[in-house]
Amino acid sequence: MKKRIDFQNNVMGGQFVKLMRFVLLAITLNVAIISCSKSDDVSLPPEETIMNISLDQTSLKMNVGDEQQLNVIGAKGQSISWSSSDPAIATVGDGVVTTRKGGKAVITAKVGNAQATCSLNIAPDVFIAGYQYNPNNVTIRDIAFYWKNGVAIPLTDGRNFAVANAIYVDGEDIYVSGNEDSTTGLIAMLWKNGQAIPLGNGSNKSVANDIVVVDGDVHVVGKENGRAMYWKNGIGTVLPDVNGVSEAKAVFIYEGDVYIAGFYGDQFDLPVAVYWKNGNFIPLANSGEDSGANDIFVHEGDVHITGYKNNRLATHWINGTVSVLSAASNYAAGHTVLVDGDDVYIAGHESSSNDDKDRCRIWKNGMNVTATFLTEKRSNSTTGFYSSIFVWDKDVHIIDGWNTDVFNIGLYWKNGLIEPVESNNLPIFNDLFVR
Repeated sequence: MKKRIDFQNNVMGGQFVKLMRFVLLAITLNVAIISCSKSDDVSLPPEETIMNISLDQTSLKMNVGDEQQLNVIGAKGQSISWSSSDPAIATVGDGVVTTRKGGKAVITAKVGNAQATCSLNIAPDVFIAGYQYNPNNVTIRDIAFYWKNGVAIPLTDGRNFAVANAIYVDGEDIYVSGNEDSTTGLIAMLWKNGQAIPLGNGSNKSVANDIVVVDGDVHVVGKENGRAMYWKNGIGTVLPDVNGVSEAKAVFIYEGDVYIAGFYGDQFDLPVAVYWKNGNFIPLANSGEDSGANDIFVHEGDVHITGYKNNRLATHWINGTVSVLSAASNYAAGHTVLVDGDDVYIAGHESSSNDDKDRCRIWKNGMNVTATFLTEKRSNSTTGFYSSIFVWDKDVHIIDGWNTDVFNIGLYWKNGLIEPVESNNLPIFNDLFVR
């Protein structure tokens, strides 16, 4: 009997297991069917909406230091991301554009995957160094000045004769080199942001002709006690010469090397053009030629120097090889040299063969192109010279040292047109810096 009962229990147990398997299978299939059914209703994350947006300004001409609000059209209250292609030129925050220096930049606004842009063309700051000549110099002497965008900024108070010869701008700092008279004679001066720093020792006559600032180091050249001098961060070094008479006129820094142009006095008491590289003495002309080097520019390792030779020929030296710019019958000189890409600009003066008037000249790649850059023509009676030239984004900036057409005052030209410069007396311009 027991076996029978056990047999029956086993049979029923097997049927129960089969039944449960069937139920589980049915449930599984049902769940699967339900799951498949639900998957048809599941939505994938929507793609980011593509919007059409624009800015209320697509291009702007601005000056350094200007601010301009840009507004996005079509953003519909969504988050806006702003950026500048060159933060050194212009920055942007919440749509407010602030210009830092001259140049070109693009401001971009992004909303989602849509964007809009505004192109900026920022006019650079123009700095000029010189002085204001005071005809009544009994109580008020000539005053050293620099001009920023035509606005005059005095460096001296008129109690002593003073001249600003060169200017250089590094970041927010404005450096000017020049001279100021004293009871012991001329003293080479450096002005940093208007603060005077004497360079000479105070007992010898000294002059500061040119200045360059690189990596925080201030390089000034000139002369002291009749000999060419080089000051680095205020510490002076006498440059080697031949007969103890020399003067440094210009300085240029290239890949850490210091290039200085000037002249020395030969045994005939005539100046001879020379340049120094890291203090090494390199003559450009022969003794007795009456020559001088007025400016220097190093481009891709090539050393460009301008000045004069044989007392009358405007000259361009490239790595010591000389080429003459002016007619042999005229008196001429190059005062400043600039290399812009493949073009070499030299500015200076040349006299006519039939009179003794110095007339302003510009040479580009060795050719006289003065008229090309002067749409405001001068009269034939003009006497003057170009003391500095600067090319910025194809704009040509030039300054006259002085000009007899307008009562012996200096002029600033941009692309051939005279630009206004503030002055209470007669300005004389010596150097130009654009950035």
